[in-house]
Amino acid sequence: MPNNTPVAPDRPATPWLQQAEAVFFDLDGTLVDSARDLAAACDRLCDALGLPRPSEEQVRHWIGNGVPKLIQRTLADRAQAAGVPEPDFDQAKNLFDAAYRQAVGQYSRLFDGAREGLEKVRAAGKPMVCITNKPLEFTKSLLQQFGVREWFSLILAGDTVERKKPDPWPLRHAADFLGLPINKCLMVGDSRHDIQAAKSAGCPVVCVTYGYNHGEDIADFGADAVLDSLAAL
Repeated sequence: MPNNTPVAPDRPATPWLQQAEAVFFDLDGTLVDSARDLAAACDRLCDALGLPRPSEEQVRHWIGNGVPKLIQRTLADRAQAAGVPEPDFDQAKNLFDAAYRQAVGQYSRLFDGAREGLEKVRAAGKPMVCITNKPLEFTKSLLQQFGVREWFSLILAGDTVERKKPDPWPLRHAADFLGLPINKCLMVGDSRHDIQAAKSAGCPVVCVTYGYNHGEDIADFGADAVLDSLAAL
């Protein structure tokens, strides 16, 4: 079956879902559009540190690899823009966490088709796992706000795993937890890091076209399929 085959939202369930015995979902950029919440937290962080605020578009390009990476990218870019040394990371992380705690869920929404995709997997009786680099506190909060927290058999977050994506460890751990061969599972993500983790683990992977992939075309990174909507699962 050829790689990178676009699948329109109104087509029947993909063979990837039909063949999978469990489905692993990334969170930010795949299920949830959280960029405005994260941008609001970055604004508050920069205000507290006396740095110029980034644009929301910049923040969208910085999302990926977890909160620490987002903070590092924000500090590096904004300090350079201001012509000042980068602030202390630990202080910045405490400020960001406090700001994001206030902002999480304020502007976030499920992407169009995300709930339909989740409902389709749930109706098929296939266990679902959320695998994200986001901290567990914020992951659980978002899933709870959207009423899907209990749909997941397991949540693997950035601060609860031994190694984060793009390392394959979370995917292999999820398969072991479910007692399934990794090649019988399906990873659904939005970035090259999801693809890298899945391919290293030996897990089929499909990606959505609308997520946070640092401005790069996800079709260039070798997913087994590329979807415009999770309703196409």
